[in-house]
Amino acid sequence: MTERELRSVAVERVEVVVADAEARVRASEDQAEAALREVYDARREARAAAARAAEAEARARAAERLGAAARAELAAGGTGAAWAAAHAAEERAGAAERRSRELGALVCGEQRQLTAGELAALRTSGPSGPAVLAAALKQLAKARASGDRTGLAAALGELASAAIRWRDRL
Repeated sequence: MTERELRSVAVERVEVVVADAEARVRASEDQAEAALREVYDARREARAAAARAAEAEARARAAERLGAAARAELAAGGTGAAWAAAHAAEERAGAAERRSRELGALVCGEQRQLTAGELAALRTSGPSGPAVLAAALKQLAKARASGDRTGLAAALGELASAAIRWRDRL
């Protein structure tokens, strides 16, 4: 090979190496941009979830204050309307607290604990036994197979209810 041919081959190899390096740089820049977008989206979602949790906590505190005011009115000689207001305020506070716990569970990814009232409702709501538990498992499998998130949540609740009722009757 002549010097001119060697130089031409060397130039071609250098061009191939440079093109490969440029492609790798572009790919890594694209990956970095995608990672930054994902971080930004995750932070934005976390801020929104924190804001929703703070709003739920504020609603719960407001409901507790209303309940306290209604109880104070009762102590001062209120009537049945005050009792109704106190009961309604306590229900709103409980609902707001539940929403806050559920939102916290969604944000943190942890399971929420059932309240005593929810457990009591699960225990007293219908028949129990292995057939009921099997039917609830079938319903859960159908909901899971169909990808129905609402149906899946309902099926999980029914399964938990059936399991608790059966355990309590043993």
